[in-house]
Amino acid sequence: MNAGRIDIVEDSARQRGTTVEVRNLFFNAPARAKFLKSVSVEVRIASDVLTGLALANPRVSFSLTSNKRSLLDLPAVDDAAARVSQVWGIDQGNTLILAGAKDPGLEVKGLIQRPDAAKPGRGRRYLFVNGRPFKAPELVQAAERGYRTTIPREARPWMFLYLQVSPGVGDVNVHPTKAEVRFAQDSQIEDLVERAVWSALDDQRSSATLDRELETPHLLVHEPKEGQEVRHPPSDSQMALFVAGPEIEDVAEGQLVGNPEDPRPNLWQILNTYILAETRDGILIIDQHSAHERVYSRD
Repeated sequence: MNAGRIDIVEDSARQRGTTVEVRNLFFNAPARAKFLKSVSVEVRIASDVLTGLALANPRVSFSLTSNKRSLLDLPAVDDAAARVSQVWGIDQGNTLILAGAKDPGLEVKGLIQRPDAAKPGRGRRYLFVNGRPFKAPELVQAAERGYRTTIPREARPWMFLYLQVSPGVGDVNVHPTKAEVRFAQDSQIEDLVERAVWSALDDQRSSATLDRELETPHLLVHEPKEGQEVRHPPSDSQMALFVAGPEIEDVAEGQLVGNPEDPRPNLWQILNTYILAETRDGILIIDQHSAHERVYSRD
């Protein structure tokens, strides 16, 4: 094909598959060619498109070459999890967990990132409906609502969600490239996506075990000043006495109890998620993300 015209149709011996070659795009339409972005940007866009197709069809092999340089080489695999590991590495693939929920005529399943692995920045969010990649910011927001207070507000968890809907539920002809879908039951689908994420996280919490080695909690206190006593985490025997709590008598209501020379409390942080604070009677455990969410909502 050349400039929209079919020049030659002939038999060709090849292996099973499809090859698409693009050269001199818009060479005869300079008015359109001037709106092309830089080569690197256009190649990245093409790579993103092919990555979406590869995620939608993990059992099909995909490759992308630009200027004789291989950019993607993705052999066929069994499932989406293996495809994600192919594209972004096994370590990234291991941060994902299965999610799924189902209603009559609607089903969503896929992979979402564990809350502890979600980071700020550009998260990978891919959505598919009946095997076709599409974009739907409202469904991404619904998935983020499913995380609730398990992640900081600035975190952008990765997600790969596959929707299967009955014919007539969605209209795929609202966008020239079919990149958008209009659903007749959009609120129901958003609720389904949110429920799938929350259920997956709830199942993970229920089945979690403490078989991994915990990092040594670190103190969240300021460095001691010169001449000031260095305070260390309490030993087991000290902790036993501490949890029992000191006997305090004749303390007026509202009066502060503690060492006036060092009013700062000892705080420990565990797994970058929980804060332990010493109190008069024991230990207070705080979920720092939930606390941050509550403070933010009050402000």
